[in-house]
Amino acid sequence: MRPWIPIPRKAFTLTEVLASIAVTTILVGGMAAFTVRIWNEMAAARVREGVAQWAAGTLEQARTPPVAKDLQAFASKVALPEHLTRQMSDPKVQAKVTPVTDAPILRRIDLEIAWTNRNGSPARPLVLSTLIPLPGDKP
Repeated sequence: MRPWIPIPRKAFTLTEVLASIAVTTILVGGMAAFTVRIWNEMAAARVREGVAQWAAGTLEQARTPPVAKDLQAFASKVALPEHLTRQMSDPKVQAKVTPVTDAPILRRIDLEIAWTNRNGSPARPLVLSTLIPLPGDKP
């Protein structure tokens, strides 16, 4: 009788090939899901940055003397521009003018923007405030 000598294999078995295909599919699926999530997060960040820039510009506009004369009218007309509303779902803008109790010559204007992201999750509301002196008074 001859002793058993292992013969070297020249190819992978069917089980090894199927296992490698399964592992590769799982990895590619995970990377695709991760990539889509990153794209959604980047889009949400772009929208938030655009809203923040618009809100800062709006509050700066409220500080100009012609607008500061009638802040209540200005606050009632505040609306998001079209290019921003197209990027979000269910946007809500609220501008509030309140007197400052410690300094009667100042008014506080709060600008709050809330919306829903494209993926259906509510975005964290953006709230910016500024103090505006009444026209004719020295701050």
